[in-house]
Amino acid sequence: SYDHLPAVRSATAEAGTLAAGTNHTFRVVAYMVSAPWLNNSAWVALNVTGQDIVATLDMVGGNFSVGVEQGFGLDATRSYDPDEVAEGFNYTWRCTNLTTAAPAAAAADSENTTERRCMVSGGDGARREFVLPEGPFGIAGPYALPVGEYRFTVSVVVDDPLGFDRRTDDAFTTVVVLPKPVPT
Repeated sequence: SYDHLPAVRSATAEAGTLAAGTNHTFRVVAYMVSAPWLNNSAWVALNVTGQDIVATLDMVGGNFSVGVEQGFGLDATRSYDPDEVAEGFNYTWRCTNLTTAAPAAAAADSENTTERRCMVSGGDGARREFVLPEGPFGIAGPYALPVGEYRFTVSVVVDDPLGFDRRTDDAFTTVVVLPKPVPT
């Protein structure tokens, strides 16, 4: 809080002085030093918005190729809020089949193109979408996906029960599932 600043034409706040997600109102008064009764003032409203959150995605073990019988894990725990305001995140996972010859269920995305969802055969022979659980870790067990190439995307959203902080970010990686084991 500044009650009086020296006679300057601008004021600057150091980075981190004003917290993200806050509003401030400043009154600016200008006057002639030789005649202070000749003055004018104005109010300036400043809304400090937050920076985008940063989603990260790592492959547990660091290997992006796995054998069909190996299984793999994905880790989004290094996602962060540069403003250090968010108290937690919600994670949603998607799997896209990049293998061109693979059968897939078509789902129209926002640009009306076809996205190939990851499909697996169940024990009853029915095909269903491969789904990773919500949370910062995505784990696929042995034989979870057939041989092919897959893009895994995690959407990280600020966990704000009141819904005011709607910041979100996506990260993705490609995983290649091979017919034979990959040395670790």
